[in-house]
Amino acid sequence: LPLQVRRSVRPLLDQKLTQTLSSTMASLLCRRMAALSVNQQSAIRTKCSLSISQSSLGIERTIAAASAPSVHAAAAGGSLPHVLMASGVPTQQPQPPQQQQVRTFARRSAAARTEDGEKEKVDTNINKLGAPRISTDQIPPAFLRKLPKKPAPSVVRKRVERLRTYVGTEKDIRHSPWRMNLVCQFAAGQTVPDALTQLDFCRKRFAPLVKELIEKTVQEAAEQGGLHPTQLDVAECFATHGTHLKRMKIMGRGRTGIMHHRYTHVRLVLREIDFPLKIALCSSVAGKRKWLELMRVAETEGEAARLEKEEFDRLEREIEQRRLEKEKEAAAEESK
Repeated sequence: LPLQVRRSVRPLLDQKLTQTLSSTMASLLCRRMAALSVNQQSAIRTKCSLSISQSSLGIERTIAAASAPSVHAAAAGGSLPHVLMASGVPTQQPQPPQQQQVRTFARRSAAARTEDGEKEKVDTNINKLGAPRISTDQIPPAFLRKLPKKPAPSVVRKRVERLRTYVGTEKDIRHSPWRMNLVCQFAAGQTVPDALTQLDFCRKRFAPLVKELIEKTVQEAAEQGGLHPTQLDVAECFATHGTHLKRMKIMGRGRTGIMHHRYTHVRLVLREIDFPLKIALCSSVAGKRKWLELMRVAETEGEAARLEKEEFDRLEREIEQRRLEKEKEAAAEESK
């Protein structure tokens, strides 16, 4: 077939005719359209697209009705649409070619109409933007965990201000503040167990000194507030300049300078952990799971430490009571 005929017939055969017509009818249609002009082919394509949903017999009648008066129309100088209208065949103006459809995940949200004129049911699983909604059955369980919004900074500040804090200081350490800060950075921002673990493996010279300061402050928090180390974190840990000693520095050519013997102060702040706030501030599920596990450990070990302390206090009271009874008995014997 000519190139123009093949281009005009191919979309029609690919979309509709291959579904309803047999190979014989398709070849017959190609041969008949090859004998027509370009205008006649476009009119026949339009008519075939309107009646393709009926039957193959209707298409044959349309082609026969369009091709029969074609010779008389050419002689009379009339156009094919006018001849089709005179012969009783309905016509329609040729529509512009449709754009090539691209496969996407979006769907049309408008309701299509059937041949009878009735509206089909609109897919309620499509949002306003045209994208299909995903049902909960299609979503993995991990994606169903919706992370809540983070609390406002004012709420965080108010909750932090109500937490109990314990301060520990170490002054006049014969060491450089810059080098001491390198050790303090291992503990700052960590929970107390993690900070102690970090300092155990730190090979700096004054790491044991910072560890002793943390343990001393933890002991103070346990005595005053009854807090376990798992319920505390290192809110602040840094070194500042102390009172440096100036000494004379001997240099060449009879010159002298100033040499500084540096001293440093260390400040440590332990703060009670607000586990619900830590969980709310996390931006990932893994972080929330981590703080939830730490909260369970802190509750378990804190309860065990509380019971141990109560038992220790009870034993101390019993020992004190026995001592007082013995003193009273000794005083009564002396009075006799």
